[in-house]
Amino acid sequence: MFLVRIVLCMTAVIFAVDHWHPASVTAEETEEMDIQPFKIQIPESVLEDLQARLERTRFPEEITNSEWDYGTNRAWLKQLVKYWQTDYD
Repeated sequence: MFLVRIVLCMTAVIFAVDHWHPASVTAEETEEMDIQPFKIQIPESVLEDLQARLERTRFPEEITNSEWDYGTNRAWLKQLVKYWQTDYD
């Protein structure tokens, strides 16, 4: 899922760069594009569910010496799951 998000973000950036023309942007449009602060509110029950799912993660056996040849590296994926469980806020 993480790699899918990266690909989607990269696609969006490429599309935006390809279709954005500074000469055609008005002052009003520039103001609308300014970064605006925001808060995200996620119910505690959703976060608890995520933690439970992360705890139940079952990692497949890794193909010997495959590294990244057949998908996500198992050691890296385990580190990512641990990060989401303990450090990400």
